[in-house]
Amino acid sequence: MKVKSKFDKNKVISGITYITDRISSDCLSIYTTEMFRLGWYKKSDFTEENGNEITITNYIDQSPPYWGDEVLKPGDIVVCLTNKNYKYLVEGGKYRIKDFIKGSNNWNNSFRLEGYNRKLNWTTRLFRKLTTQELRDIAINQIFDKEENFSVEFVRKIEQTKNKDKELILALSKSISDKSRHHLGVIDWSVEKSSKNLYLKSSDFDHLLDMKLSDILKILD
Repeated sequence: MKVKSKFDKNKVISGITYITDRISSDCLSIYTTEMFRLGWYKKSDFTEENGNEITITNYIDQSPPYWGDEVLKPGDIVVCLTNKNYKYLVEGGKYRIKDFIKGSNNWNNSFRLEGYNRKLNWTTRLFRKLTTQELRDIAINQIFDKEENFSVEFVRKIEQTKNKDKELILALSKSISDKSRHHLGVIDWSVEKSSKNLYLKSSDFDHLLDMKLSDILKILD
């Protein structure tokens, strides 16, 4: 079911259409139209897509749109949509499917990626298929440029990011403002908090320590 936000609040924007798969008496679960989960919000802060007040209660979508109903095949390429759920898969990373296992319903379709034996659930909340334009671009690049590797790389996520220094600075900024840091230093807390995401080491920050603030700000722009 599609709904619209009345206000700018946290991660949602006024007037933008979102998708909900669960509505209670006073709350609803919100996703972007790309099926990225944003969380639970007050029902009174949203309207139906046509602007009417939401009067539905106890609504549960029996076939949630974030569970993919596509049947993929070996050789298809998918894009990972999260940087949090997997140790070696990165947000925006493109990976080629090795096996697709069709389940008894859309809730338990699963697949494996090239170079990665772990079986993953197929859900469009965490993965998406390539668009037609992306497929065309890849086909052209394979002809004129170096062939792209779509296998899972078993290296730290920080080494796979497009802008490593930016990710390091963002990790430091979160650590600086975190009141739960206790006795740990800013860098040590950045390492601790990244343990299930970027897998940082304190030595990753060494080259940043002698940088000027103006140079650091340029990286963030």
